[in-house]
Amino acid sequence: MDPGAAPLTRLVQDDGAGDNERSEAIDIAWFISSQALTRIMQGVRHLRSRSNALSIPPPLGSVDQRGSQGFEAAIMQRVRASRSRERKRMETAVSLDWLDIKLLDHIQRNGHCSNVELSAAVGLSPSPCLARVKRLCEAGVIRGYDANIALEKLGNFITVFSEITISEHRRDSFRLFEEAAETLPEITECYNVSGGCDYILKIIVESMSRFSAIRDHMLELDVGIIKFSNRIVLRKPFETRTVPLRHLAPKR
Repeated sequence: MDPGAAPLTRLVQDDGAGDNERSEAIDIAWFISSQALTRIMQGVRHLRSRSNALSIPPPLGSVDQRGSQGFEAAIMQRVRASRSRERKRMETAVSLDWLDIKLLDHIQRNGHCSNVELSAAVGLSPSPCLARVKRLCEAGVIRGYDANIALEKLGNFITVFSEITISEHRRDSFRLFEEAAETLPEITECYNVSGGCDYILKIIVESMSRFSAIRDHMLELDVGIIKFSNRIVLRKPFETRTVPLRHLAPKR
């Protein structure tokens, strides 16, 4: 098969395998390093507790328990800070020109197109077109190629928009609620909003009894919810998954 006629997803994924592996390697390395540090500090605390039980004096130059905990906290803080800097670097906004916008606009409407089709649609030759797409993938602008599934073909589903108000407006309180909401697969979207509530959730369920179970579960989690109001979708006149990118394009 002509490489230019192959689906764009295959071409990009094949070429970007090394980058994905490097990203996964970074995540694994950080996970292993944090786990190893935790095991080491657990071993230090265990040995200290045994030494105290046997009335063995600590070696010269050793630190007390409070100092050891401070050392552990400092190391873990550095690990988290370093990983946070790496994440922020990868999430930095990318400078786009009008050709990038045209590429993205066509891809979001027809993600399964071939590189030849895409290049013809935006007025580029295949090679620089594919290079631009790879750059956008590597920069995280293109996060994936998803299927648009018609739920109405699979059965009857109920969509509920829930307005949530929490008791405390602190960073830890927000994180606690968001982590709890993310564990439920029926909650497909979560927005932190201004106005009369703190969050709006989009929940898709197969029945109202399932929705009631989800609501009761969230209230029992003790994540600071003080108001949980709901609006059931009766019908959906239209839906679009595309973003109006052409209105955001730089002037040519």
